Amino acid sequence: TKGGHRRILKEDFDFFLKKNNMPFFLKNKILIVEDDKSIRDGLHELFEANGFEVATAENGFYGGMQLEKLRPAIVILDIVMPGLDGFWICECIRKHPYLGGTKVIMLTGYPSAENIKKAKESGADCVIAKPVDNAMILKTTEKLLGLSAEISPNST
Repeated sequence: TKGGHRRILKEDFDFFLKKNNMPFFLKNKILIVEDDKSIRDGLHELFEANGFEVATAENGFYGGMQLEKLRPAIVILDIVMPGLDGFWICECIRKHPYLGGTKVIMLTGYPSAENIKKAKESGADCVIAKPVDNAMILKTTEKLLGLSAEISPNST
């Protein structure tokens, strides 16, 4: 450009920062993908009250659309949903060049060893059993984003 200024695309800059494990989120965006409205609304309220920018989706299809648009720092993802399940969405996040570094917390009402193993294999950073303890999920989220020192022992 005139004056010797150099410009790069925001997406390229974000990718560079993620690739090199450098912080880049000015405001921590959270996407909650949960088919249970009461859980979705409760988590939305919790995170918004604690200074996060929050978006929600009621199923995996809408969650996928929001992911590309928002590029959140963290996704809270229900495992069992109609249509696209949480395992598949998590795998897509991990394969995406700009979303691979996004943190993923998976929620499940069925915390079997098989579900926890499958969630970890799909790329989840953490698996939390329902019903969700608000203080614990908030602390876990802060830890995954590097905002606090410890993850609760109740999370897997």
